[in-house]
Amino acid sequence: MKSAALVCIAAMLLSVFNLDAQTLVDVSETKIGEACPDFKLTNIINFPQPDPSIGGFKGKLLILDFWATWCAPCIEGLPRLDSLQKKYKNRIQIIGIGQEPRRTILAFFENRKKALHVDVNFPTTTDDTLLSGYFKHAYLPHFVWINQAGIVIAITDKDQLNESNIEACLKGTGVRLSKKTDQKLNGFNYDHPLLFDGNGVPGNLVLHSVLTRFIPGLGGMDKIYDKRILVLNYPKLYLYMLAYGGSKASLGFSPSIGFPKNRIILHLPDSVLSTEPPAHGLDSIMEWQKRNAYCYDVVLPGYTAKPKHDSALQTDLYQTMQRDLDNAFPIKASIERKKVKCLVLVRTSTDDKLKSKGGKPEYELTAYSLHLRNIPLNNFIYYLRYISFQLDSRPFIDEVQYSPNADIDINAMLSDPISLSRELKKYGLDLIEVEREIDMLVLTDK
Repeated sequence: MKSAALVCIAAMLLSVFNLDAQTLVDVSETKIGEACPDFKLTNIINFPQPDPSIGGFKGKLLILDFWATWCAPCIEGLPRLDSLQKKYKNRIQIIGIGQEPRRTILAFFENRKKALHVDVNFPTTTDDTLLSGYFKHAYLPHFVWINQAGIVIAITDKDQLNESNIEACLKGTGVRLSKKTDQKLNGFNYDHPLLFDGNGVPGNLVLHSVLTRFIPGLGGMDKIYDKRILVLNYPKLYLYMLAYGGSKASLGFSPSIGFPKNRIILHLPDSVLSTEPPAHGLDSIMEWQKRNAYCYDVVLPGYTAKPKHDSALQTDLYQTMQRDLDNAFPIKASIERKKVKCLVLVRTSTDDKLKSKGGKPEYELTAYSLHLRNIPLNNFIYYLRYISFQLDSRPFIDEVQYSPNADIDINAMLSDPISLSRELKKYGLDLIEVEREIDMLVLTDK
């Protein structure tokens, strides 16, 4: 047996992000080979001309990048976009298309500049509802290529955006770029049990438990209800994280995620539990997801279709999920006490420098900053545990356990323990590395 390296759930799906439903302008979708409508790019920032029109870019290769501040692959690609724009200068124009509010996007760039000390003047729209109607998509990032004559010549993922493809498009040599194909989401009723009464099988439900492989058209999500757990198209590893950690609120675990990935020890071959998707290519990642993702739905008597967040009262629900996984897969799961190096949040002062002064609750969080007003600190703690330090081998432990609402402002790269520690000290806190004996989820062959 070998210990397989863990990859976070977000990294597993890489650029696969389901977009939140929004009110889009009802327009006919523009397809490859058609002329792009000559609409104005309103609400644009970091661009010298206000409200430029698509027609004004004729004579250049125009690339529209549909992105979001929460999309990790989008953010990772910003320096590459900047370098491509500088290399080709006036021969091309790359413009971001953002659906988020202007305030959110402006704050993202400002906080990124403070944290990284770099200034990427990426031109982008905000508050978009029009272009996302012309170029509908389910996943980010999403690129639309419009040639010098104003014709849509390609719709791609990020891997097609490179110098060789740009050169070919500028020369008009008839390059054929791989088309990005998003799964179409069907009319699945998330509040209704999977494969039951309109979701596949009619009948009167009393007790329900079903595990399937990947189901196209459902996207990827999980939801915890009163007496029900629903997971759609998530990797097998996530099922174990949730089943064994979802009820452990005493450990600070999220009821919809469970064990953080750096509190899992794997002694399994890849043939039993594949954890590493392809590094590049949306099509390859989707193929990996089809082979390795599962849907799971368990409904116990008394299900009411109401969301439930107090997981401690649903121990029987998570125990049912554990039994189902034990019956379905050749994997033995156990929770064992292990002494490991941890990143531990501690107090450095008895003075309460976190206590909120009250007022309207505010919560703004990016990879580079935190603004929290009159909000429980636990919102930030979840972020550190499941996002900031998900790739760090050291589990994050909160020994402060601050329960009142808090006020806190941090400007630092939140995944960097050193820079984060400097900011936390302003509030009588620190982030230190120290050994702790903690619960770890161990997965082995049966």
